[in-house]
Amino acid sequence: MRLYNTAASLSGIAPLRYPIGIPLEPPIPLTRRDLFEMTGKFSLLEFVNFINILGWIDDQCRDVAAILGLPGFPGVATVDEKRERIAEYLGVQA
Repeated sequence: MRLYNTAASLSGIAPLRYPIGIPLEPPIPLTRRDLFEMTGKFSLLEFVNFINILGWIDDQCRDVAAILGLPGFPGVATVDEKRERIAEYLGVQA
C-alpha cells in the first residue's frame, strides 16, 4: 500500500490505497490533493495568521487519524503536521 501510494501520489489525483477495512467515504481523503486539503482545528498562531479558517469548525485530520488507527495528535500539532503524519503513514510524499 505505501509503495503504491508513494508512486501514485506524484500525480495528485490518482486514488490512494488504504488498508483493508477502511471505508472509502468522508472524511477519508481519496487523493493526494484531498489529503493536503484536509482541515483541522488550528492553533492560536494559525488563527492569528488566518490560516485554515475552515478548520475551526471541523477537525478532519483527527477523524481520519482515528479511522486509520493512528495515535492522537498532541494538542499543539498544526494542521500541516497532522496532514504530514497521515501522509507518512499512507506513504504519500509531502
